[in-house]
Amino acid sequence: MWTAVALGLGGLFSGILGSALIYRFGHRLTLVDVPNERSSHCSPTPRGAGAGVWAFFVIASALVLGNWPLALTGGAFGLFGLLEDRLSFSSKSRLIVHLALASLMVLLWAGPPESAQAAALFTFWAVFIASTANFYNFMDGINGMAGLTGAVAFALLSFFSYFIAGRPDIALMGVALTGGCLGFLPFNIPGAKVFLGDTGSLFLGFIFAALTVQLSTSLAVLVCLAMFLCTFYADALRTIFDRIKKRENLMASHRSHLYQHLCNESKIPHWKVSLLYASIQLVFGVLSIIAYYLGNQALQGLVAGVFAVCFLAFYVQARKTGTSQGDFLKNLLQPSKIKKVMLFLLLDVLITVVSLYLSFLLRFDLVFPPQYMGLFAVSLPFFVVLRLIVFAW
Repeated sequence: MWTAVALGLGGLFSGILGSALIYRFGHRLTLVDVPNERSSHCSPTPRGAGAGVWAFFVIASALVLGNWPLALTGGAFGLFGLLEDRLSFSSKSRLIVHLALASLMVLLWAGPPESAQAAALFTFWAVFIASTANFYNFMDGINGMAGLTGAVAFALLSFFSYFIAGRPDIALMGVALTGGCLGFLPFNIPGAKVFLGDTGSLFLGFIFAALTVQLSTSLAVLVCLAMFLCTFYADALRTIFDRIKKRENLMASHRSHLYQHLCNESKIPHWKVSLLYASIQLVFGVLSIIAYYLGNQALQGLVAGVFAVCFLAFYVQARKTGTSQGDFLKNLLQPSKIKKVMLFLLLDVLITVVSLYLSFLLRFDLVFPPQYMGLFAVSLPFFVVLRLIVFAW
């Protein structure tokens, strides 16, 4: 318990310290993001604020948790990101290094493949890790996106690791990174004083994928964990599909992602789009955990399917800027009385969930026995419905 608190606070402090130092010295170190055709910002901004979280995680994972393979490869990935923030490499050289480090991670974790099937799985994991790192980097294009969604993803990963997978070591890593993302946010939202840079975004994506690989004992687990970062995967894959369809150069800079369209064409504030993405991840991540805990793979598939259909429908409608459908989506994020009521309703439900969880936690002296997760999952809907009735009354 106290180790988790210490790592969480350490991650929070490292996020704040790293961001503050880059804000103060970024221009002197020429760690500056100059706007280009892909950018959603207009003025040069210091980048590389993820260095604090990266450094703290490498030290903590090696010295506190003893996970040297993850410390080594994660440290190398973050270091390469820092060099990229400073020097800028070609897209091809970046991809080669990413695949090499991802392969090294899988090799240190699983050992060399001894059969054709093992070789195929080895290749899949290496591509999965490198792809996730790059997807995270692609999606780190507006204020608050990487920090908010990262905090949600690593918090869900910590919960799953501790209460369901029985891996407190991975849960502690997730706690540290959740704290790091939260520490970075005050410097990036609503207005950006600094950016994570490749140092942070590539590193966070790499670590999320590496921890997912270590937890994925079955396809069901992999699907569950992937839903924790579902908006990133969906937006990145759909954008790649569209660019292939248009025969565009995938290595060239662009701003074709849905989140960029919402900010640049629909003129929706960055923080609203980032909060929307993080909220969707939270909702479908929790639903995915519940489906997996119940042992119902059909329900897991339903959760993933509903998300995919909703995302694709939203993607198509949001592209219709200037039409009645596009204006509807833009107005959906504007202030109104009914949306304020819905926001308070959502907050009320979240407070109810947290309160019930804390009551279980206090009942068992701050140590939640895994065998009581079933009781928690069964009683939670009852309390939420009861609270909604009281709210409406």
